[in-house]
Amino acid sequence: MTRPVVIVPGGIGGTGGLSIDVRNLADGLAARGHTVVVAGTGGECGSLAARFGLQTGIRRVLRDHPGAVVHVFGSMPSYLTAAALTGARRRGHPLVWTPMFHPLRTRVWRRSLRLRPMLVFDRLVPRAARLVDIVGAATDAEAAVFAKHARVEMLPPVVAPAAVVPEAEARAFREAVGVGSSPLVVVVASRDEPRKGLAFAAASFERLRLKEPTARLLLLGVSDPAGLPAGALSLGRVSDADLRRAFRAADVVFVPSLFEAFSRVVIESWQQDTPVVVSDGVALAPVVEQVGGNAVPYGDTQAAATELARLLRNRAAAWAEGRAGRRLVEERYVLDVLLDRTEEIYERLPGGPGTRASTNRMARAA
Repeated sequence: MTRPVVIVPGGIGGTGGLSIDVRNLADGLAARGHTVVVAGTGGECGSLAARFGLQTGIRRVLRDHPGAVVHVFGSMPSYLTAAALTGARRRGHPLVWTPMFHPLRTRVWRRSLRLRPMLVFDRLVPRAARLVDIVGAATDAEAAVFAKHARVEMLPPVVAPAAVVPEAEARAFREAVGVGSSPLVVVVASRDEPRKGLAFAAASFERLRLKEPTARLLLLGVSDPAGLPAGALSLGRVSDADLRRAFRAADVVFVPSLFEAFSRVVIESWQQDTPVVVSDGVALAPVVEQVGGNAVPYGDTQAAATELARLLRNRAAAWAEGRAGRRLVEERYVLDVLLDRTEEIYERLPGGPGTRASTNRMARAA
């Protein structure tokens, strides 16, 4: 049996990681025969008129799809998220919430007086889980936060199946970007902002060059980055195919972020058999350590350079970590695994408006 699904990408723009998660889930479920509606604009709503429009729009979608599973994404302050959670609860829809809310994100708020109020918001967010049937967590740390308030299942971000790029194609990519056979570190960031840690990456690479003078750094995703060190180059945004080639061509991928709620870059690198070095602000850091890698303290350029040099010098260890990462992706982080798990969860949910289960759930949440 397939169930109709309403997916709400609350507060999400068009290019971020959560928008990819929404698109993957929506397309995958539709291909399996589900009726899927992606509701809302995914944008923030500043005016009262815009908020009213979103609220009535969500109500209309819910009214037009009685009994549908409602799956809400996101936890940043977003009127769309709040309207979807409360509207679905009031109508008795089976409700799943993927908040992407890792407790490490408070390190971002603490670095700015302007963002300090988010610390209060973060203390309140987990309580909203009482409104839903299932919280879909991306990591064990996130699951632990919400397990106090709701039933939690693991529904992490995933990648579509992809073969390892042939070695000859990876070598051709190296030649095309001008790095040849030099030791290559790749960093991928969707934008140049303090949270992405690009200054940390640049300083760590400068230290690495003291150990490995021929090493090269390739930055992808950011147009016209400032302050690139000697030996570094930037390609800006590239196609998905070239991104896979870059991951395969890299000797190691570095994720230097102050905070990442998951890090799609990690699993995309592993899918190409490439090892990763991550900061301790990356939510997948414990998983990286499971496959033999090491997380480095954010801002510790010496530790980062040492770990990068370890993988550049010890090719056997690098190969083993990359292969272990690929096996983990195939077990946990590939689309078909997520779709199987999501369908199983949806089918166990209450039946929808008017059912006894829905009425009881609403009474408990009120």
